[in-house]
Amino acid sequence: GWARHASGTSVSFPRMRQPSALSRYSASSACFGVSSSGSSAASASSAADAVAFANEQHGPVEVLINSVGWTFERLFLDKPREEWEREVNINLWGPINLYQAVLPTMLERKKGALVSLSSDAARMGEYKEGVYAAAKAGVIALNKTLSREYGKFNIRCNSINPSTADT
Repeated sequence: GWARHASGTSVSFPRMRQPSALSRYSASSACFGVSSSGSSAASASSAADAVAFANEQHGPVEVLINSVGWTFERLFLDKPREEWEREVNINLWGPINLYQAVLPTMLERKKGALVSLSSDAARMGEYKEGVYAAAKAGVIALNKTLSREYGKFNIRCNSINPSTADT
């Protein structure tokens, strides 16, 4: 989903499950969704369409928060290739596609912020999550690289690496 902060800053929350969590920003925050069953950031065209829609409806996206993550815990050799591909598509290609879609406008405006939730598994490895950890490590490397490439244009790129939590 996407929202506009009370200050006028456009904020995106791809595939957010509970848009009501935005209420702490502003009682008038507008939200619209990119549903997990419909559009997927793992598809370059879907990510581009979602960003274009956000830009049309709410103005240029200034902050992108990529909070997507998916894994199914299995030992590496027990996991079918289709699950590996899904983990890479969602956890690495999703951020790549969203970044590619929002960066041109951020460059034009000479400001923006890209934030992705990665994982402590990317730093430490995680039992039964080898491909997930590798994809999330890719997100960290991507953010470090984009920071070097686009920081001079006032575009910040950061990763947040939460640890395992009971949810």
